[in-house]
Amino acid sequence: MGRDGYEVIAEDSPNIDTWLASTRGIGLLDVVAKDASIPQLPNFIPTVRRGSGKLFTQYQPEYVGVLLRDVVSPVKLEVATNLNERTGAPIGTKFILMGYGSDELIENLWPHKEAIFEQLARLDWTAVTSVNYSIWDDQPHAERLINIKRGLLTYEDWQRIGVSAIPHIYWCGRKDLDAWAEWLSKNPLVATVAINLQTLGSQESWSRAMDDLTHFVGKLDRDIHFLITGPQKLARIQQLADIVPSMTLSNGYALRMAANGQQIETDGVETFAGYSTANRSGISASNTSIYERYVAQTNQHRRGRVTDRQLVGIS
Repeated sequence: MGRDGYEVIAEDSPNIDTWLASTRGIGLLDVVAKDASIPQLPNFIPTVRRGSGKLFTQYQPEYVGVLLRDVVSPVKLEVATNLNERTGAPIGTKFILMGYGSDELIENLWPHKEAIFEQLARLDWTAVTSVNYSIWDDQPHAERLINIKRGLLTYEDWQRIGVSAIPHIYWCGRKDLDAWAEWLSKNPLVATVAINLQTLGSQESWSRAMDDLTHFVGKLDRDIHFLITGPQKLARIQQLADIVPSMTLSNGYALRMAANGQQIETDGVETFAGYSTANRSGISASNTSIYERYVAQTNQHRRGRVTDRQLVGIS
């Protein structure tokens, strides 16, 4: 840690009691899920950055994901007022708010979250996820537990003002996942959870996360739909599809590559990108279709609706 302005919360911090009081302790069960109108999400939701209008001149996705950092400024906490103008996505596209942002943003947001959420709620969100307060290996465990609870409290905040919310699952060890499984068991109205895997760069951290997810799914008392943000490699997507009951994938890679004129191709096993002179909007449609079709096939394969042979290659 040690970054300027970041307060580390340890077991022996002089203000640990204040932090615990602000989160009502570290237990999850005092947060109760309400019935939420979460629609059936598509197989793939591209994440779009602000000012991406050139990607949508001839392409209209059903949904796009928008990161918290693209609608709330990190210091002044200024909130966007129009999602179509902010992102460039056309009228009719539906928006999912992904509650993911820098530590600077989410820490500044914490004491003002109710006011900021009220402003965000005026925008046209189909659904939002709770905020993922950071879990790092070099944090004291007290801080990890407090941050897990802080994230769930933002789910409660969204519910309080009537916004359809998806709880974001964060963890550091299987005891945390056991606590989440217990919370889900006590809250049967939750049918969808969000997981952010954007920071898992190394194969070691990815493999550990997949082992943890396997443990977590084994603890669930019902099928849960997973909204998973981050993965772009097909091999990783296949691993996830082999673990979770069903999933919607979201990443910024498809549209980020399109913005740079890079068109993604696949042999069904790997993806390859190369520069294209085609219209950026056409590239966007092509890039997102790669992931849409692949996740659709992995979801179908999981349910036993297609054979292994049909899964090979993407037509």
